[in-house]
This record gives sequence, structure tokens and C-alpha cells, in this order.
Amino acid sequence: MINLHRILIVSTLALLTLTACNSQQPTADNNSPAPAAPASPSASPQAASAGKDNLTEMKGYVTEAVTAVKADNFAKAKQEYKEYDEKWEAVEDGVRTKSQDAYIKIEKDMTQVTNTLVKPAKPDKTKATAALNALSKTLDANASSLK
Repeated sequence: MINLHRILIVSTLALLTLTACNSQQPTADNNSPAPAAPASPSASPQAASAGKDNLTEMKGYVTEAVTAVKADNFAKAKQEYKEYDEKWEAVEDGVRTKSQDAYIKIEKDMTQVTNTLVKPAKPDKTKATAALNALSKTLDANASSLK
């Protein structure tokens, strides 16, 4: 009988504790500042202005990569593309928001650059140049639609 009584008390306390943890009560301090909204990539100024200026700036890295590939300087080309890719990460959500079609085309061309320039130990000059040129044209074609 004593064990049953202990079990009931422990069960009741556990139930009350779980119920209290689950309830959301407003705080008594109404002067406390509201929690800041989490920063999303699309809310950042750079992502929000994922337009012509950003794509034009990013195209500069692609152009430098093409020049490096033509000079057989694949290390420099990979570095230029890496810098492009880092910039892309900052603006891709904004591009996706403004134009899903542009986003898909750019990502497709980036995959080709990765497969022809970044991944191979000894990239094929012709294929890498073609992939970079295709990406450059895609950036040009979509820059105006992302103002």
C-alpha cells in the first residue's frame, strides 16, 4: 500500500512537471525587448540585393578563371572559381527568391564547372573553358532579370 501511495505521488509530480514545462506563459516583465528575429540569408542586404551588381561582380571571378585556364594556370582558375562560389553562397537565396529559373540555370552551369575544373586533378582546358563561358553567359542573361 505504501508503494502504491509513493507511485501515485511521484506520478502526479512528474505529470505536473511535464505540464508546467510545456505551457508557455507570458512574462510579467513587459518592458523586456522582443527577441530579435533570426537573420536569414535572404534578409541580409547582400542577399536582398542579389541583382545585376552582384552577378556582374561575380562574373569577374569567372572571367579571371577563364583567363587562368587559357594560360594553363589551373590553380589560379580554381582559386578564382572558389571566390566566385563563396560570393554565390551569400546571394543564392536571394536569386532563388527572385527567379527560380535563373537559380536553376546558374546552379546547373556551376555543376559543370565543378565537374570540369574543380574535381579533376588535371582539368581538360577545352571543357573547363566551355563550362566557365557557359556560366558567364548565364550570369549575363539573368543579371537584368534580378534587379
